Amino acid sequence: MNMPTLRQLRYFSALAKHRHFGRAAEACAVTQPALSMQIRELERMLEVDLVERRPGDVVLTDVGAEVARRGERILAAERDLVDFARHRGRASRCWYLCRRGRVARSASLGDERRRERPISSRWRS
Repeated sequence: MNMPTLRQLRYFSALAKHRHFGRAAEACAVTQPALSMQIRELERMLEVDLVERRPGDVVLTDVGAEVARRGERILAAERDLVDFARHRGRASRCWYLCRRGRVARSASLGDERRRERPISSRWRS
């Protein structure tokens, strides 16, 4: 059984928000046919119509509204996972470098210039 991709969920989320294929495609930085094709593939995979296509308008079906709501939760969990991993990775790397004396302990995680410079060279310049 195929599962929806995160890309399909992102595209469908944009479509649910904008209610217009062109504006949703623009928000996702893709062409309208590419977005439309992914939505059709998602509908085929789930074996249900998610939207009613009308000239210049898109209306979510009842199932489409629920899929959009659940898809948003999945996308929020994805963002949370990425944020956690990036923050944890930076913190671990900073801790390791600080322990080895390669970075001043007061260096912030976002200060890339100070991060790699050995402490001894900071006092010479």
